[in-house]
Amino acid sequence: MVGIPGAGGHRRRKVNAGDNFLNPYNFVSIPDREDLPAALKDGVPADHGVIAKEGYSGSIPITLTTRTPMLIPDQPRGTKRTNQPREVGTRRGRDGSVILSGSTVKGVLRSAYEAITNSRFGVFDDRHNLPGAVRSAARSALGSFPGYVLTASKNDRGEVIEAVAVYLSYLIPVGFSDNTDPMPAVWLPTNLGQAFARRSNLRDPDMQQVDAWIHLQRHPRKGFTLWRVSDLARRGEELPSHASPPPNDDWTVERYRPVRVRGIVHWTGAHFPRKHDERLVVTELIDTTLAEAEWYEEDLDEKLIRGWEGVLASYAAAHENDVDGRGRLGSYIVAQDRWELRPDRTLHMIYDSADRLHRITPAMIGRDVFDAAPADLVGAHAPASSREELSPAERVFGWVDGGSAAGGRSAATRGTKRAHRGQLRVAAPVVVRREAGEAVPPEPVPGGSLPLATLNGPKPSQYRFYAADGGGEPIIDKGEKSATTAFREGDRLRGRKFYLPHGDLVDDPEGAARYFGGRDSHSQVAVNNRRQYREHVAPRGYKPDVTTAIKDWVPAGTTFETTLYVHNLSETELGALLWLLALPEDAVYVVGLGKPLGFGATRIEANWGAVRLYSEVDLVGRYRSLSTAAAQLAGEAMSVDPQDLVNRFDRLLAQSLPAVRREFLDAVLGYSGISVHYPRVRDEGGATAPQQEGYRWWVSNDRNFQNEAPRSLPTLGRNAAPALPYLREYVSQQQPGGNRGRGPRR
Repeated sequence: MVGIPGAGGHRRRKVNAGDNFLNPYNFVSIPDREDLPAALKDGVPADHGVIAKEGYSGSIPITLTTRTPMLIPDQPRGTKRTNQPREVGTRRGRDGSVILSGSTVKGVLRSAYEAITNSRFGVFDDRHNLPGAVRSAARSALGSFPGYVLTASKNDRGEVIEAVAVYLSYLIPVGFSDNTDPMPAVWLPTNLGQAFARRSNLRDPDMQQVDAWIHLQRHPRKGFTLWRVSDLARRGEELPSHASPPPNDDWTVERYRPVRVRGIVHWTGAHFPRKHDERLVVTELIDTTLAEAEWYEEDLDEKLIRGWEGVLASYAAAHENDVDGRGRLGSYIVAQDRWELRPDRTLHMIYDSADRLHRITPAMIGRDVFDAAPADLVGAHAPASSREELSPAERVFGWVDGGSAAGGRSAATRGTKRAHRGQLRVAAPVVVRREAGEAVPPEPVPGGSLPLATLNGPKPSQYRFYAADGGGEPIIDKGEKSATTAFREGDRLRGRKFYLPHGDLVDDPEGAARYFGGRDSHSQVAVNNRRQYREHVAPRGYKPDVTTAIKDWVPAGTTFETTLYVHNLSETELGALLWLLALPEDAVYVVGLGKPLGFGATRIEANWGAVRLYSEVDLVGRYRSLSTAAAQLAGEAMSVDPQDLVNRFDRLLAQSLPAVRREFLDAVLGYSGISVHYPRVRDEGGATAPQQEGYRWWVSNDRNFQNEAPRSLPTLGRNAAPALPYLREYVSQQQPGGNRGRGPRR
């Protein structure tokens, strides 16, 4: 039996949960690649048509045995009924047997292989080319000034590359004597804007050039002054000769007369409780005897433009599952094409304390953009852009030049397709072990169709989980979440994401059967000598439109078989692959849908007695003697010792990437004695049952920072399990309003 030397001590660790839980995912770090040993550096892959010098080829039969139920959804055949979750079954072949595709097996092994060889990322999504964003503090609106795009230029791909914006620095009545100026963004009552749109046969008044009467008012509770529209007409149409009273006429400062202005409507269309006004960006004073104003031009550089696009992408990501509430969301979320930077596009321009333009945003209290995008921090781990740059995982599993910014593809080669067919292939089909040729169908879910807990999408804006400092350590900061704290030059990505197995379910098959056999997310079940909630069941109050229901699954104990064929691998490349198939008995990979919910824990190992590997010398000798049949060679004793290759790679890994070795083993072994689920708060009674509103933990983590720093995701590979605490829900404390002075001059 082949095994990792010294890995007998690497068993699943039992921890004392206390008042803690484990996040479903964690990261294996990505150390610098510059100091890698030669065997792990980039290089040209071996040819397919020759026997490579010092190369190894052969076949590796493997078995995959499920330790918890596996979900292999047949998505195209899913069904949807009104007010019901979308129901899916398991993918099957013509004979009714479960189908596990070779590409799934290859993908699982590739992800692990990338980690232990510190290879480049095989895929780096183009969405990571934009910087992320976090919600701004409410006080940031005090540095906000209304503006509009004057000119914009695009490249040949239709991307905005240059723009000039104009912002209104101040708008005050003649003779104004307060210490602070009125808000320059004029309030436009939503009912007035809606009536104007109906009268003008418009979908909404956004970006319409208008004439308006505006009045100076003072907010009675917060004390600041503002301008408010009372009458609105399209540019060129006649405005009433006398202004109508504005809403909240008792707020009006009587000693200042209403002013006629020209402007552009800034209309987001967002609806939320107590919202009563949109905004008007004033572009000209019709009557300069009653008020004075100042406008300045500002060049929007590449960073500001990219930040604008990042803000829009961040809004979309934050609301991707908000099906029920899309009617109340702003158009900058649900119709982002309308918010392209083009002439007359209105926006808010945010300045910092040094009067530098910090960002541009569609909403007054918007989102702060990080200085760098994830693609800016990926560095030498970006996908290769040429055959000469292929890392071990790309050489073994294959490579296609995706042409992303992270991949570094040049303009000269854009549009071409360059690729390398990997040195490994998975035999098709991956078959379920069966008796007497009988089909092995999936097993119906006990009790019928079961709604699953909603899976969360990646949220890189949660930098305390996704970003690391220059040394690869978690970001530790104390205070409100800020875009200035992470994704800075010198920071790095946290690493490669791995989903942790639910150790208790793997260790206690009988308890796991009770766990997966129940349907109530709020009742607990005994598993591995402790009681825990069923994390896979949709919690009470789930939303059918974003929930998937499963009607059958691949039961625990199912065994799949296939064969890996390898060609011209180096000693290190082959040793790394064999190392992954020789993990300790407790180690499992997580395969299929529902990985965060405990599904798909799968043992993958080689059938060592049937492994056939041959060196260059073996194969050359074979072809020199044409009378030697392939069957004869297959029966000969191998000159290649798999255990020796595993030993050599393990020494290299322990010496060159010790943290990666520890972290990866923790990722595939997991922990027992502690629940695994997305973060959530305790309810009012102190219970920690599954909840629909997972955001509450994040809010509490961001805001409860008076006595200690907010929690970052702990690191794998340490003496302690990477546990996080349950939090009490944060209760908002209303902050007093503020005001602003005159804007930055140019």
